[in-house]
Amino acid sequence: MRKSRKLFTAVLFLLSSGIQANKLSEQFQKDLDNSLKDHSSPGAVLLVANDQMGPLLFASGESDIKNHRPMAINDTFRIASMSKTFLAAAILKLVDSHQLELDDLVKKYLANNLEVARIPNGDELTIRELLQMRSGIPDYYLGDKYNALFDEDENHIATPAEAIKTIYGEKPLFKPNQKYNYSNTNYVLLHMVLEQVTKKTLAQAMQDLIFQPLHLDHTYITQEKDFANKDFNGLTTHGYTLGDNKQFEDVTRTYDGNGLGDGAVVTNASELYQFLKALLQDKTVLSQESLKEMLHFVDGYGLGISVEKAGGDTYLTHNGTASGYSGQYYVDSENGWVIILTNSDGSEFIVDLSDKAYQNLYS
Repeated sequence: MRKSRKLFTAVLFLLSSGIQANKLSEQFQKDLDNSLKDHSSPGAVLLVANDQMGPLLFASGESDIKNHRPMAINDTFRIASMSKTFLAAAILKLVDSHQLELDDLVKKYLANNLEVARIPNGDELTIRELLQMRSGIPDYYLGDKYNALFDEDENHIATPAEAIKTIYGEKPLFKPNQKYNYSNTNYVLLHMVLEQVTKKTLAQAMQDLIFQPLHLDHTYITQEKDFANKDFNGLTTHGYTLGDNKQFEDVTRTYDGNGLGDGAVVTNASELYQFLKALLQDKTVLSQESLKEMLHFVDGYGLGISVEKAGGDTYLTHNGTASGYSGQYYVDSENGWVIILTNSDGSEFIVDLSDKAYQNLYS
């Protein structure tokens, strides 16, 4: 009789837990659906997880407006600057294998590829200063010279060297390690360092160092051939920008520097979580020492990752925006995860949706 009572109690607990989980899932989906009502993105995918639950994935809206294809939870996105966490991890794996050191001068690796002395602070820069956005180098992406590369051919595919050469001779913003300034140029230089050390392309090096060991089968580096390919070699969402007429314009074929190391990764929410969980929670990607270096924050930025404090908690995070895409990942101090990927570069609801997701996680 006692066994029957225990079994009955266990069944009731499982039923109540299941009902609670269903209600929670319904709330996550409702919040995601409502977020799209601001019309800043055609679609989005939301992932939530913690130590007791998940990952749970939710999709809403459309991945392809023209063909009215519904967004799916396994759709892939260009994740733009969230790619920096991937590249930083790859560089730190080279540190772990003693192929370079964080305080090595950048010119040690790039003197044969670039006129390093013409790069602002070029002769003094270290790998660490690039990773931590403390180089004082201007952002190539914001410069007129870089944008001029596309005047004659808007589909021109810029190489890393081309991008770096557009800031030759410019004045540094400050001396190395003096302060923090977010500059995409840092990670284009790291792209070149990675290729020089490994003697492989960025795409192959990332495949060997990160993607393949973690079995990220739908994660890859955007390459020039992807823009010529009709199906973009595995990119399953179309990217959109909101035009002056308040209608979404398909900008999937717009080259936005996506083949460069500062924003080249294509992935889905599930595999982004898989990578980040292995890196930050399971701690199986890097050595203890290298992970400690990555998570040493100065002015809110570590090595390819940011830290934010809100509501009495601390979040590890990085956002990303490129033509047609934007998103952000978060993990709090209790291993609560929120990942939001959208197929619009003007998505305005990401922070608000993440707040609601965390409220639901701990309700």
